[in-house]
Amino acid sequence: MADQLDYKPNVLASSLSKKKKLHIGIIMSCKPEEFCNHLIHGLKDAMEEISSYGVNTEFIFTDTLSYKDQMKAISKLEVDRFDAFLVNAGSRLVGDWIDTVVKEGKSVITFNSDVEDSGRLCYVGEDPYRAGLLVGNMVNEILSEVKKVALFMGFKDNYSHRERCRGVKDAVASVHPNAEFLEIEYQDEADLARQKMEQVLKEEPDIQAVFAASATGAWGIGVSGSLLAGILQHEALE
Repeated sequence: MADQLDYKPNVLASSLSKKKKLHIGIIMSCKPEEFCNHLIHGLKDAMEEISSYGVNTEFIFTDTLSYKDQMKAISKLEVDRFDAFLVNAGSRLVGDWIDTVVKEGKSVITFNSDVEDSGRLCYVGEDPYRAGLLVGNMVNEILSEVKKVALFMGFKDNYSHRERCRGVKDAVASVHPNAEFLEIEYQDEADLARQKMEQVLKEEPDIQAVFAASATGAWGIGVSGSLLAGILQHEALE
């Protein structure tokens, strides 16, 4: 019957009922600090609340959300030391590792960024596609005609980044079917986002709207825009 219903025992619930101590690994990027520090603070607060139930946690930090960085850290893990994992999945490719540890009896929950077709227990976070739709609808309200939009993605293989941009594109295209979209990857680095934005402004002067899928990109693009505004103002004064 359990096999027919595809029943999977919840390791967390079973351990709590047996008063067994749990060791949870939290895999996430520590950068950009402006954003990740808030995540870390919230996770620590939550874990403190359940620490009396015998739950202890261990952070496994990576420098970025790139697949290479995440797998470098994951490959060094002694999986048997852990009962469960919380994973801020940077790439859908991390799903292969998730499936492997789930088959070994570990519970995995993704947060902030998901791997939809993996064996993870659930996902905790926003609906990035709907967030993108909201932004796209705002673009439609502001501009009477949209011809070209730049979509900046930290990582093209990151679920949240990709889905936010897809939402923007779908919303704008539903009203402006002939709109052109430029997809630009900036490796979730502010300075690279700034450089690529400056390049876009030079090569695509008819860009009407710019969307950044992460705070890092927004900061880099904002710096680029401020520099451009300063240059234009200086030229106007001359």
